[in-house]
Amino acid sequence: MLGIVAVTLLAGGGTALTGGIGFVGLMVPHVVRWFTGPDQRWILATSAVAAPVLVLAADVLGRVVARPGEIEVGIVAAVVGAPVLIALVRRRKAAGL
Repeated sequence: MLGIVAVTLLAGGGTALTGGIGFVGLMVPHVVRWFTGPDQRWILATSAVAAPVLVLAADVLGRVVARPGEIEVGIVAAVVGAPVLIALVRRRKAAGL
């Protein structure tokens, strides 16, 4: 029980420090796995390209939507990525995970 509490607190603290951008690190490898399959070499290589593309697209979208202000990158990435992760969790077939 103590281990579960410690891991939960450490994960929450890490997320609080990195903000919403840390969400990209959770979301992108799972989305990439849908396209590349379970081979970790392909997942790592494709994630290294897809994550910065997602952050750049979220930044551009956040600047265009809320003109003349801007919406934070982490918020836009979370709004886009949350439905994707929910769909991943609700899938019945999770063989590639």
